[in-house]
Amino acid sequence: MPEIQLENDELEAADPACKLELEHVIGRRAYDRHNNVKIDCLDRIIYCASSLMVFLQDSIDPNAESYIKQTFLRPDVDVKQSISPEVSCFTLSDDRRRLFIGTNGVVAALYVWEIPTNIQMEKMELPQISMIYCMKVAFDSKQLLIIGVTPEFVGSIMFLDYS
Repeated sequence: MPEIQLENDELEAADPACKLELEHVIGRRAYDRHNNVKIDCLDRIIYCASSLMVFLQDSIDPNAESYIKQTFLRPDVDVKQSISPEVSCFTLSDDRRRLFIGTNGVVAALYVWEIPTNIQMEKMELPQISMIYCMKVAFDSKQLLIIGVTPEFVGSIMFLDYS
């Protein structure tokens, strides 16, 4: 009986009905990532999933299979040198036009994206910390508060001038 099953499996594998390719595996890590669902200036829902930012919006295509359109942004766009660091937190400016993305790794990084144009405005490595835990943009949008963790697991608070 096992021989017959093996032959059937070989036949199924030899002539697949369709070809599938895996592009991204995502999952929202909500149990320890707090305040991580927001709405941007284009009224899209944003959340982070592994090394991606996920944007959800209503689909305008009446023939679409889903009524929700999902797009992805990988903050580390340098394809040649990318290590796809995990997004540890993100925040929006008060006008919801700038997206600040923090990562964790050997050296944490801060990415700033302009949402309407989908252009990365800045990438800043923060060698003194290995994980950005939380960020908040000041009300005047000129400073950014960053709470991070050093490689020695010591908490660190930083203020960055940003304008």
